[in-house]
Amino acid sequence: FEFDLNKEFHKFDSPLEEDNSSLSVSVNCSATWTVQPSDDWIMVSVNGENDGDGSFSIKPKSNYNTTTRTGKVLVTSTMNGLTKEIEIEQAAYHFDASSTNLEFEACEAKVQTLPIYCSGKWKIAKTDAWITVEASNTKGDGNISITVEDNGTEQSRSGIITVTSTDVPSLVKTIKVTQNG
Repeated sequence: FEFDLNKEFHKFDSPLEEDNSSLSVSVNCSATWTVQPSDDWIMVSVNGENDGDGSFSIKPKSNYNTTTRTGKVLVTSTMNGLTKEIEIEQAAYHFDASSTNLEFEACEAKVQTLPIYCSGKWKIAKTDAWITVEASNTKGDGNISITVEDNGTEQSRSGIITVTSTDVPSLVKTIKVTQNG
């Protein structure tokens, strides 16, 4: 009973299910064998029969946690109970903005660009009409460009831009926009 030695460990680089290819594992066995994941986020499917030589596929469900996760897949021969193990690791979901405060001059303020780092989809919102926000894209890493209308008063003003992961709505970055008067 054996299976591919290069499959004792595999790291899935994306936290999103749709971005990961299935991992195919070959099994060489003279008896029936079973395959069992340690966690429900690891999906396994036998390709054909699990009696003698065969193969199975491993694919993780989406990882919306901000930490890397690990699990195992156990392959067991029903003839002698010999078990082999494949360790599975999946990347963490990342979400961040490079700044939480932006300052602008009162008049003729230059456009400011802010990188957004996200494994999945995200959206932007703003609190005030004098702030304009445009996104280069809203899936994966991208940039937002922020412009402000001239402030014709002597008082400074502030507003808020929020960037929210649409995959994990509890992940929110708040960016305070301040403009001099």
